[in-house]
Amino acid sequence: MMNLTRIDARGNHGKGQGNVFNYMMATEGMAVDQATAYYANDPSDAQQNTRWGGALAEALGVAGKAVLKADMEQLGKGFALDGTPLCRNAGAEPRRVVKRDRRGQVRLDDEGKPMEAWEGGHRVGFDLTISAPGDVSVAFALANDAERAGILRAHRRACAVAMDYCQSKAETRRGQGGKEAMDVEGLVWTAADHFANRNLQSDLHTHHLVYGVTRGVDGKWGTFDAIELYNHQHAADRLYKAQLYREMAMLGYGIDRLRSKDLDGREGADTHARIAGISEELVTLLKTRRQEILDYTAKHPGASHDDACKATRRKKHEPAFPELTRDWKTTIERVAHENPGLVRSTEELKQLSGNANKVAPKSFEEVLSRLHETEAMFRERDVVRELGMEYMGQLDASEVMEAVERFTAQSGLVRVQAERLHDDDRGERPARRHREDRFAADWMVDWEADIVRRAQARQAEEALKLPAATVDREVAAFESKNGFHLSDEQRESVRHLTIGTGGLGVLSGLAGTGKTTVAAVYKQCFEAEGRRLFGVAVSNKAAMKLEEESGMPCMSVAKLLSEVKKGKVTFQAHDVVVLDEAGMVATDDTLKLMKHCQTARCKLILQGDSDQLQPIAAGSGFALAKRAIGDRTLSEIRRQTHPLDLAIARSLYERDDQGRVKNVRRGDRSRAETLAMGARILSGLEARGCIDVFGHASHALKSAVDDYLNSPRPLSEKLLLTHSRAEVAALNETVRAGLKKNGALDNQDVTFRARIKDRWQDLSLARRDRVMFTATNDDLGVVNGTEGIVESIREGKKGGFDLVVRVEASNSKEDGRLLRFNTAEHNALTHRYAMTIHKAQGQGKPEIYHVATNLGMLDQQSALVAFTRLTSGHYRMYTTDEVFERLSERLGMERHKETVLDARLSKQQLPLQSTFVDGIDALLQKLKPIALPPQAARQKSLTLTP
Repeated sequence: MMNLTRIDARGNHGKGQGNVFNYMMATEGMAVDQATAYYANDPSDAQQNTRWGGALAEALGVAGKAVLKADMEQLGKGFALDGTPLCRNAGAEPRRVVKRDRRGQVRLDDEGKPMEAWEGGHRVGFDLTISAPGDVSVAFALANDAERAGILRAHRRACAVAMDYCQSKAETRRGQGGKEAMDVEGLVWTAADHFANRNLQSDLHTHHLVYGVTRGVDGKWGTFDAIELYNHQHAADRLYKAQLYREMAMLGYGIDRLRSKDLDGREGADTHARIAGISEELVTLLKTRRQEILDYTAKHPGASHDDACKATRRKKHEPAFPELTRDWKTTIERVAHENPGLVRSTEELKQLSGNANKVAPKSFEEVLSRLHETEAMFRERDVVRELGMEYMGQLDASEVMEAVERFTAQSGLVRVQAERLHDDDRGERPARRHREDRFAADWMVDWEADIVRRAQARQAEEALKLPAATVDREVAAFESKNGFHLSDEQRESVRHLTIGTGGLGVLSGLAGTGKTTVAAVYKQCFEAEGRRLFGVAVSNKAAMKLEEESGMPCMSVAKLLSEVKKGKVTFQAHDVVVLDEAGMVATDDTLKLMKHCQTARCKLILQGDSDQLQPIAAGSGFALAKRAIGDRTLSEIRRQTHPLDLAIARSLYERDDQGRVKNVRRGDRSRAETLAMGARILSGLEARGCIDVFGHASHALKSAVDDYLNSPRPLSEKLLLTHSRAEVAALNETVRAGLKKNGALDNQDVTFRARIKDRWQDLSLARRDRVMFTATNDDLGVVNGTEGIVESIREGKKGGFDLVVRVEASNSKEDGRLLRFNTAEHNALTHRYAMTIHKAQGQGKPEIYHVATNLGMLDQQSALVAFTRLTSGHYRMYTTDEVFERLSERLGMERHKETVLDARLSKQQLPLQSTFVDGIDALLQKLKPIALPPQAARQKSLTLTP
């Protein structure tokens, strides 16, 4: 595993390990290295546990030199060892400041003392930590001195491969505003080997302190852009493991290649390698960190996971290496005694051959499908990551890179232009991610083009249009019955879908603009002509909500496609299928639905908002269809009632000079425009008093929970939102602790293993807990997302716990229904207090509490969805000083899903088309594979075998 952590100007590690220079030097000195030299019969073969590395080590005069703390500190400040400055801010010192809130009041920590922070200064660099897999650390603990020396050498060689790959991708910046990207001659780092975790159990890993200086290919020193280190981190990790397992095989160990399995035992897409004879059970038993956390939470029911981590975390101080090995031996003997047959000696392990050469890699098409799981395009680094995994245990790192070259030369791949960059931000040589071609499967291009072709062709299906007289009559009847008049844009949207489009119609609706009202009107129009309507939504819960609101029979996209395939659902000519929240549906599923509707000669309506949350899978069929045939847009926001809230909601969409919402694609917005848009959104939020800023994420979380619980509104009228599942879990724990404190929950918990999608978690429940079902269960009549309150808990006579849950739903037929089950039979449950923003799309509540401390997941789309869940009450964002400093940037940052046809094919592929939809057929006819050199051409039918 490879982790990348910033080191600040004081040399402090972001993970609480204190000063990085002290930490790097605090490693046992010679024990392992002496053994390495002794058994190699060559003292010159030994390396110090702390050593210099990187292509620039020689240029800086540190190659082969003993590592001294003073030299590390000198480089950490941005100077060469002779005092020469290597970058503009070399030697800049950070300054200590007292943290204050926006009103100028001093922030206090949990002990009532002023909170302090360090600002500015030259950043030391990054700690790139490479950890051996658990089975290799177990083999290291089992081995004698000679064998450990060999394993250490194997680990070091694998680390060198990964680090060389990383430094080959680094770039520096030149020119005004850093618009010009330049390759570098390399990096420089200090590597320090560590052999144990904080519990002193075997955990072979190496810290690489990469200093924040580099030399460009122009010979000038400066800093480097760290984004490429982050971008290539996972690919480098796979190369490390590929090399490590090849090295372990050369030491005589058998290697198993194992396919991942889901909780039902079905084979998954992931592959990993493991030393034959070392089981996952043994690895777990020899690493007790997780068990310590579980034991702590069992003894302290109110403690959060973070509390448990901090309470059980030991200060790391590795004793002398011989003492470590004696401890490992004692632990291994105990585990062997308690688990007969589980522990093998090194000699016994080397008798096992492993199955690495018997488990064939996945095919070219299987790997290609995996590369397209979430994006319509992929980069070379993604291929490195996937093939590194697929060949792990069979090929070393250099052979993996050769396989990558063969893979990207296949005739089944299409070259796509690099990620777009606005002209205002583009220099003569943009960064790697903005200049290097990407790739896509030819079938991905075919899917996208097929959506465009079908969308255009279906406009000629006049038989699916309604008579204008019928529409006018039904609109008037609807208005009379409901006592209000449709707005001009609502009326135009109804006419567009009923009269103005043939077999496919597209309706864009901003959040809270009344799509439900428009749907009710066009439903009445279609039904007046005897048409059947059928609703489709992104999830089972969303389908239930759509059915409740519209009266149409509804099901999720996945279920519908499955039922159609089985022949259980059939469409008839002139039926109308409505795909709600179509902006969250990927290209593949959109195309499948279009095909079914076209075959049955029924109309398909796509309604959604491409500016809200994006599809999880690849591409966006909604965006493609909209750009192919146009749409009608509902832009008059009605959900928010307060004028300031309405203004904020409007500001979350980019508009032209006439106030019309713009269709934004990746790269359409410059950095200056991004910051300006974010500043407008932020100004509105601050004017409304929506933002609370805290000194630490834990304080933001606690304050959000306090406000959430102290509000007099019932929990069913409030949403507590955040960005990740880990944050949801922390919020749920804190909410439960507060509810217990005020007596709203029973104090006594029961704990059982609960299933949440593809993982197990220990779930603690008490009477009156709010829960959510995480899987469909036809026997109980629940879907993924059904909510309820625990009415009673009893220990089951045959194991598990007997639960009674009362359903909470807006549907009167469902609300209050009692569910009785045993957790041994149904355990797909989780707490239902906080939820991710993704889960909240489509909901609306009077009070919204948004914990926004995760900078990486905060952007325009997530902020838009979080805020526009608000109806009549108030929205509040809880964030930190660090996030607030960059809030304008994040609020204006768009991350729309890209499509190949939007990104355009590479100039190496064929001449570009002048417009998006013009000449689609001509484009596909010209879609020829790139001319390959003779050797590559022979490889065009690549099968993934070593």
